[in-house]
Amino acid sequence: MAATEEFTASGTFTVPAGVSKVSVQMWGGGAGGRDVGTAGANAGGGGGGFAAINDFAVSAGANFDVVVGQGGAVNTRGGSSAFGGTAPDGCIGTTAPACAAGGQVTVPPGSFGGCAAGFGDVCVGDTIFAGGAGNGPGGSTTGGGGGGSAFTNANGGDGLAGSAGGTGGIGQGNGGNGGTVGLAGTAGVSPGGGGGGKGAGAGVAPGAGAPGLVIVTYELDPPPPPASATAIPTASTWGLLLLGGLLSAFGARRLRSQK
Repeated sequence: MAATEEFTASGTFTVPAGVSKVSVQMWGGGAGGRDVGTAGANAGGGGGGFAAINDFAVSAGANFDVVVGQGGAVNTRGGSSAFGGTAPDGCIGTTAPACAAGGQVTVPPGSFGGCAAGFGDVCVGDTIFAGGAGNGPGGSTTGGGGGGSAFTNANGGDGLAGSAGGTGGIGQGNGGNGGTVGLAGTAGVSPGGGGGGKGAGAGVAPGAGAPGLVIVTYELDPPPPPASATAIPTASTWGLLLLGGLLSAFGARRLRSQK
């Protein structure tokens, strides 16, 4: 029988009785949109990356740390998610058998997604996909869309730029949309969507990145078959046995009397 535990915040997974292996899926947090401190529009944040491990051997009763990456605030990359070990920034030096990095916030024109190849992240797992990139602003007035987090089988979609505000990239969690003049960017969608970039205007903020997610799936080992039981005769069974014995004795007596 299959069972699933979802972690939307960091905690501990205790292996249930009868479980000998688990599979884990995880997304890093999305990055927040950029704000360079001027009245101009800015880029959206990158989406969180994805990592998974399959049929990881465990022992009943064992405890595993589960880290769920936080969504990034303004100008802050998303946190890494991990199972069974540490979750440092970008998964660099992690001790975990699986670690998914959060989205990045970089200099214009855009922001890279977590686990993107060639951009410093060291994600770990049997399966790894990158989050989508956050797009740069549309000129000086409209914010760029945030990157979508990675799917379980593909990279997340990049955010877009546009005169009506950049559209967030699609993913397991979609990126937030960029703001127009005087409007903030919208927040990314969980798990791991990057925040949308801010529109032009003083006091306008970008959207925040969404937190990550960790899902642990396992199969309960089938119970051993019940021991075979020895049948105990019932009262009716005893009666039949007794009657059979009496009939046998009666038959033997008749045979002797006929000799």
